[in-house]
Amino acid sequence: MVLLHQSVRLAAATLLAGIPVRCGYGYGAQRWFLNRGPVMSRQMLQEHQFQRATQWLQAAGIAMQEQEPRLTVTGAARQAVAMRMTAEQKPFVAIGIGASEPSRQWGTAGFVELVRGLRAAGWNNLVLLGGPSEAAMAEEIQLASGSTRLIAAIGWPLAEVAALLADASFYVGNNTGVMNMAAAVGIPTYALFGTVPPFDHSRHIIAISSPKDPSAGDDGMKRIDPAGVLATIAANQR
Repeated sequence: MVLLHQSVRLAAATLLAGIPVRCGYGYGAQRWFLNRGPVMSRQMLQEHQFQRATQWLQAAGIAMQEQEPRLTVTGAARQAVAMRMTAEQKPFVAIGIGASEPSRQWGTAGFVELVRGLRAAGWNNLVLLGGPSEAAMAEEIQLASGSTRLIAAIGWPLAEVAALLADASFYVGNNTGVMNMAAAVGIPTYALFGTVPPFDHSRHIIAISSPKDPSAGDDGMKRIDPAGVLATIAANQR
């Protein structure tokens, strides 16, 4: 097991699970539960998680076969998506409304304005992507935007989400797992970063960051302007 995370609790869980070879960063108390190096400096905590993981793999002598993530889409998943969507619903844009934590959620209002702006720019077929917890939010966006060509792909199996993304013209939405999947299947990925530094591990990610406000709290997503997002998309889709 290789734990590319600083969590002590996760490290303890690997020991309790009886995993014989346990590797990881080894910060502080985490090293009590791991039995293989290399052990990294706590100064790495100041770096982006992608850089931390890359440095650990290099120190451990584990070669990275690919310079950026690539996700393979299965034929079965493509067939499943083909049964869900008609030819009239293509081309389409994938909109990621899911979020792993509240601070990474742009919110209903932002997505409603995004949907309206995309439709005004000629992108009529739109698909909302999220987990079961975003079902109510997807309904609100559909009602508020007044779009009859706004599909809610909520709670789909991840293999089918990957296949859907592979067929999309581009992705735009929250910084979440689906965003990384979009970049990994190779489509333009407009990612909204409000509270964390933008990712740079994929050339397909076009980062849209929140305007800086040192006096503000953890509300960076709220400061991302839909007009700015639409302008970035327009500039890159020409």
